[in-house]
Amino acid sequence: MLKLYRLVGNELKKIFAKKMIWSIVLVMLVSVVGVAMLTQSSKVIDTKTTYTKDWENQLVEQNKKLAADKKANPVHVKHRIEKNNYYLKHHLKPHHYQAGDFLIDNAFLTALISLITIVVAGGSIANEFTYGTIKQLLIRPVSRTVILISKYIAMILFSGIMMVILLAITYIVGLIFFGSTSINPELVFERPDHFAKNTLWNETFLIYGLKLIHVISLGTFGFMVSSILRNNGLAIGLSMFIMFLGSTVSAFITQYEWSKYLLFTNSDLSRYFHFIGPFRDDMTFSFSATVTAVYIVIFLILAWVAFVKRDVN
Repeated sequence: MLKLYRLVGNELKKIFAKKMIWSIVLVMLVSVVGVAMLTQSSKVIDTKTTYTKDWENQLVEQNKKLAADKKANPVHVKHRIEKNNYYLKHHLKPHHYQAGDFLIDNAFLTALISLITIVVAGGSIANEFTYGTIKQLLIRPVSRTVILISKYIAMILFSGIMMVILLAITYIVGLIFFGSTSINPELVFERPDHFAKNTLWNETFLIYGLKLIHVISLGTFGFMVSSILRNNGLAIGLSMFIMFLGSTVSAFITQYEWSKYLLFTNSDLSRYFHFIGPFRDDMTFSFSATVTAVYIVIFLILAWVAFVKRDVN
């Protein structure tokens, strides 16, 4: 166990020693600030309205204005009215748009973590062969299986650390631009077919935790490709190509029943807690979780076979 711990630590040191990683963190910061500025000036997201003790009448008046606005997007108007009615029905005083809303709204920025995780995973094993360090690694008194496990654990920990960094950046920027009513306010969120109330941090751990599973599933694919191809450029390039192809094509093939068995239509489990919902109506959260788990297991088996069973020249 101590040897595994040291190997994982060594892998993390190698990953974070790369300037590219910190460049991505800078890109995250710039992206979040850019999104905050766009959100602040947006006509779709209401960041200006505040609520007084007479909030119920405020919501009623809002609904009347929304229903009378002929230029507004009908879908947006419908969602706003339904959300206001949810507040009224459950006697919940709404908050002004704040850091918590901004944090949840921008969970899509985890795509940056998916991208860098694929780069790290794609080069994890392939780099050892590309730079000729694989023999030095294999002469250590540990099995190939332990070495492979250490690299995979390091990839997962790296993804988690980057997710925490993104969370911190997004929340701090949200506080600067939009403020907050409390540390853990109760907010209302739109699900695929209804609205639901939840505390900020419960919702954050739910959405970003499910996003992390998506990141790890993509990283596992890159990890497998890295082990099989043993060429970092090819492994990273192919992994990124499949990632972008999968996310783009998924929306166009959902009319086919077989599409529900693909990794890219299942791995983002957060869709089940977002108004967009799953890709197909006959898909469920447990089904997608099972399909994703099966893919991860298959990828790991293939990576293990390629790394452990093949000879090193």
